[in-house]
Amino acid sequence: MSDTFRFARAILADRDVAAISPSSRFLVRRVLSRLDLRPGCRILEFGPGPGVITLPLLRRLPSDARLTVVEKNTDFAGLLRSVADKRLQVLEADARDSWDAALASLGGHPDAILASIPFTYLTPDERRQFVSQAYAQLPVGGRLVVFHQYSPLMYSYLKRVFGAARLSFEPLNILPCFVMTAVKR
Repeated sequence: MSDTFRFARAILADRDVAAISPSSRFLVRRVLSRLDLRPGCRILEFGPGPGVITLPLLRRLPSDARLTVVEKNTDFAGLLRSVADKRLQVLEADARDSWDAALASLGGHPDAILASIPFTYLTPDERRQFVSQAYAQLPVGGRLVVFHQYSPLMYSYLKRVFGAARLSFEPLNILPCFVMTAVKR
């Protein structure tokens, strides 16, 4: 089954799926370029969907790295569980209340956090809490990358909590996408 078909089916079955299509290869490349994939790194990904970013990320991760993904959609989580890679752990949970389980699965604090959850569905307080929690969990030099947002909604939250953030735009995606990156100093 194609990623596009999975997304179409998920959109019809699950109102919490906000994307209308899988991320383009251009967006995947832009997001992955924001990461520093050193030996032993730990990555936490919220909202991986069917793994459009996850699978290319696994191809680039060092053999001793760890990746924990948190996916609320049952079908997407099941698909990710079928990936045979010892570095990957899949949690079927809501990003808002899965920090403890995600950190336990990851075996410690993440070096980077990717987030492609529908922030527009969250309250302003939930958005602030998510970014503040990400900041608290990252070490100095750790990165939070928020993407697949159709507006720069989260930019001000990242800038406020991290002190600075980088905003870029990927036009070659359906729909065009903002990518926001913040580094803990």
